[in-house]
Amino acid sequence: MPRLLGAPAYARPPRAAPPTERPFDPDDLPLEAFRTAEEQRLLAEASRARSAQEAAAHETLRSSSQGGLRSIAARLLGSHE
Repeated sequence: MPRLLGAPAYARPPRAAPPTERPFDPDDLPLEAFRTAEEQRLLAEASRARSAQEAAAHETLRSSSQGGLRSIAARLLGSHE
C-alpha cells in the first residue's frame, strides 16, 4: 500500500476571506491627557446619554407599591391592570 503524505495532488487553493470592517477598538481613542476640548465635549455628551438610558431602564424595572414580577411584566408589556 502506498504511503500518502501531504495534501491531495489536486487540492483547491484556500479562499481568501472577504475584507470586512474591523470592530471598534478602544485603544484607537486619544489618551485623556491629550484630548482636545471638542473630544472632551463629545465624551461628556456620550456619558450623559448613557446615564439617561440607564436611568430610564432603572425606572422601568423599579418595583411598584404592589411589588413583584407581575407588575414589572405589566409595565414592560405596556398592559395596565
